[in-house]
Amino acid sequence: MAVADTLKFIHKCGWFAKHEVSFSSDSRIVWRQPGTSIYYVVYVIEGCFLIVLGDLGEAVYRWSEKIDWKFLNGLDFSYFHGKCRASPGGVPWEEWSSEDCNKRLRDMFNENESLDKGHLEECLRWTHSESSWNTFMQESGCEIFGSDWWEVQFGKVPALGCVWHWHGLKLATDIVLGRKAGDGIIHAPAARLPRGDEGGGQGA
Repeated sequence: MAVADTLKFIHKCGWFAKHEVSFSSDSRIVWRQPGTSIYYVVYVIEGCFLIVLGDLGEAVYRWSEKIDWKFLNGLDFSYFHGKCRASPGGVPWEEWSSEDCNKRLRDMFNENESLDKGHLEECLRWTHSESSWNTFMQESGCEIFGSDWWEVQFGKVPALGCVWHWHGLKLATDIVLGRKAGDGIIHAPAARLPRGDEGGGQGA
């Protein structure tokens, strides 16, 4: 699932809709739904590291210089994803998407006249898992795609957990950066999409 589609899905399901910043400091944000640990997330800054703990998977992100909430709030997803240095799914933090693989295969066969269209359905039968696709490509990739078959890198997409981390961070830091001292518990606005997948902050 593409990042934009994932964000729409998160928005539709209402994830983070009732979340609050229950604690914040220069180095720590607790982002949670009151009275429950559902989607409980803790963001911790340690120098140039962002450490994410909680229900949505634990990961470590690293930059070359010290970071703060303002800097993190301005990052687009692609840049944020590229800074992951440890995650449940390894580095880069990705997962298999048969939907992505199927779409890109169809596009490739439609756009490349040198490919035998008869091989498309054969390829699609092997995209249900990453291991199945890799086995198929090792056995038949050269025959179908030629000597550059190894460049056909389809099916790997950013992990949902990483999208959760980024999206929650955007919402939580929006609140932290906009609040006044002494406001107490700050309620998140109704769940919304982040301000697009563009942004600055690519300097570190």
